Amino acid sequence: MTISKINHYAIPKNCNPSSSGCPLHGMDLTSLIPKEWENRYTEVQLTEADVYLDDITGAYTPQGACTDGTYLFRAMVSSDEAPTKLQKIELASGQIVLESTSTSYGHANDMTYAKGYLYIAHSSSTSILYKVDPATLTLVDTINLPVTIWGISYCAENDLFILGSVGSGYLSVYYPDFKFMYRIKPVNPFYGLVRQGIHCDKNYIYISLDNAYGTVIENDMGSRIMVYTWNGIFVKSIHVPIKEIEWAFELSGDLYIGTYEGRDPNDVKSGRVYKIAYDLYPEQTVLTGRPTEVSGGVNNLQRLPEGTPVKLWEGSASAGSITLDSKSHGLSFDEDSPFRYIRFRFKGANQQVFDWYPTNSGVPCLREVDITNAENDSNIRIREMRLSFSAGSQIFTIDSNFFEQILYDQSENTIKITKHKDSSTADLIELTHIWGII
Repeated sequence: MTISKINHYAIPKNCNPSSSGCPLHGMDLTSLIPKEWENRYTEVQLTEADVYLDDITGAYTPQGACTDGTYLFRAMVSSDEAPTKLQKIELASGQIVLESTSTSYGHANDMTYAKGYLYIAHSSSTSILYKVDPATLTLVDTINLPVTIWGISYCAENDLFILGSVGSGYLSVYYPDFKFMYRIKPVNPFYGLVRQGIHCDKNYIYISLDNAYGTVIENDMGSRIMVYTWNGIFVKSIHVPIKEIEWAFELSGDLYIGTYEGRDPNDVKSGRVYKIAYDLYPEQTVLTGRPTEVSGGVNNLQRLPEGTPVKLWEGSASAGSITLDSKSHGLSFDEDSPFRYIRFRFKGANQQVFDWYPTNSGVPCLREVDITNAENDSNIRIREMRLSFSAGSQIFTIDSNFFEQILYDQSENTIKITKHKDSSTADLIELTHIWGII
């Protein structure tokens, strides 16, 4: 028999593994799979025996949920405008101990427990965060965030909130008073999937997602739990064979998964909660190879100091379009941007800089007023460049660039204004650099 060696393992040439005569038939090849690959993907198999809670929810669709370690709190929604049904469920027994339908929390897409209260995130249409008393399931306060969020989680060990911002693949970390701390750009991001919920502990961030609408090309229907460190390092993708997962969290070695099971022909809806034993690193008792607080914890972040400039473009432009460097990928210049503001360097009569903050409305406007000699020359020269930005293509377009001269004739006491857009007759503004300031 002719033998060819592949990766130092003897494999018969032209061997058909389905043939009973093949030496590989029936062999366990898992030992040949690099451990790092094996750790990066898991297929979760759910059975009827794994059902922790199975109930008919009537007109209500299960949405966000969280736990304080003793109780499971979950939101049920019939419509975003109608009162939300909040439930308090004892984890040990699975029994509903309290229920309330006093207030509408919108879509109630995600929830977290923090410092004795529940916090409920709407989904995509408001920046309001709802603060709820878990003892009575009644609204205590509303918090206006600087950004619209789809998900929220709180890490008690780090005393930080993590938010998922609408319109981007970034995660944002906030102090307990909801002052911004830093942004996370996850490696192997979750673009295209439906964003459902966030859960975190001191080492990991769990993002619950589904592909119920088949928006991910060549991706099978089903749900994912994407796991990252607080640095955005990709840890693992957990595949869940459920069409619509709503949330998931890990507690004491068990993974709780909330799902929406759909509706029957009579429009009666149902939801399930599964509970399975789960370990991110099965049969691996040591920390070797695990992204932990050493590489991913919030106190050891691999990030640039605040104020660091990142060059996105350099050149010479007084017209046309400017494509930013790939480091700006996904940039939208809103609260969830990787940069606090954008800095333009340009020249007219002088070298100048212009800072464009996320709160600025409209388009960037680079402007220069030039009085060459204020004592003997009262003529004024104004230069102005206006730009627009396409977030999808990461391109700035120079919409207008003009030179305006205001001449005062002292003898006739008249003012003459001339305006030029042609660089051959006037010195227009020239853009030379675009920087992102972290």
